[in-house]
Amino acid sequence: MKNVILILPTYNEKDNVETLIGAIEGVFQKLTKYKLTILVVDDYSPDGTAKTVENLSKRYNNIILISKKKEGLGAAYMFGANYAFKYLQPDIFIQMDADWQHNPLLLPDFFYQLERGADLVIGSRYIPGGSIPGNWGIHRKIYSIVGNTVVRFGLGMLLPHDWTSGYRVYKKQVFTEVEAGLEKYSGYTFQVAFLRKAKVAGFKIAEVPQQFADRIHGKSKIAPFDYIKNLLLYILNNSTFLKYLVIGVIGFSVQTIIAKVLVQFINPGIAVAIGSFFAICANFLGNNLWTFSHKRISGLTKLSQKFIHFLGTSIGAVIIQGVVVGVGVWLWGKSAWFLLMIFAIAFLVIPYNYFIYNRFIWKK
Repeated sequence: MKNVILILPTYNEKDNVETLIGAIEGVFQKLTKYKLTILVVDDYSPDGTAKTVENLSKRYNNIILISKKKEGLGAAYMFGANYAFKYLQPDIFIQMDADWQHNPLLLPDFFYQLERGADLVIGSRYIPGGSIPGNWGIHRKIYSIVGNTVVRFGLGMLLPHDWTSGYRVYKKQVFTEVEAGLEKYSGYTFQVAFLRKAKVAGFKIAEVPQQFADRIHGKSKIAPFDYIKNLLLYILNNSTFLKYLVIGVIGFSVQTIIAKVLVQFINPGIAVAIGSFFAICANFLGNNLWTFSHKRISGLTKLSQKFIHFLGTSIGAVIIQGVVVGVGVWLWGKSAWFLLMIFAIAFLVIPYNYFIYNRFIWKK
């Protein structure tokens, strides 16, 4: 029988926690292969949440209450998980909110995915069968959908579909692998940081549809502006794709200046190709120092070898631009060369180079 630790962070959830815990206990009566411990991490709620939990622990013998100062959602999960490893010998963790927005009746679906080989299972609002509350205002719906989309595309990781969902079940190995450094993310950014590290570590991630409910009692703890700011900072600091784009803009500037000078004297296709070569040199240095700093190439010999390799793989980008601009100028005239270069870079060279860089140059 595997030990399951359900970490339930609470702050002023007196009106929700009793019925929620009762529902969770009912679900686990049917999950007979698992032994449940509910670990309530209360941030010294002034509304009497802790007293309610203490009373519940007299009814159920698998509830543990631990208290700490209010530091945010991520800090509560870290505190609870570290307590569990110290005292409870966990095999599986459950993360869920205490406000009834996460339906406990979905838990058998989570465990089914674990039994099929998943290491981490997410309750997803953005897959068929999932949803966000219909009674939310349009601004909240946009905030939720756009926020999740920004994370997916900003990090360059389109799967899973729901990065900000806090309803998760995962094996203990996932936490032990990703915990280092997570203490920096005390708030809601913790969810994104945790998931990104799990993906980078290669864990198998599955999703189950979640119909996210609006809370009935109490108020949301999320501070929208702080959350957005912290999330954007996290994406900027951890997205190789965004860094790659910034370095690309610098390379594009180098290429444009050189090409604009040369196009007055030679064929535009050749001018763009020459400018592209110098942009490639700038891109190699910038990407090695910043974009892929976690896989930085060092040492003069290895750096020289990789630069030659880089030049070889980048010939494709030079050819793409030279052909597009050369053919385009032949069809539409010399005045179209700059727009043709931008088209080639934006729609052909950017995806081509990003694939090549990850696959062949700065590979693991």
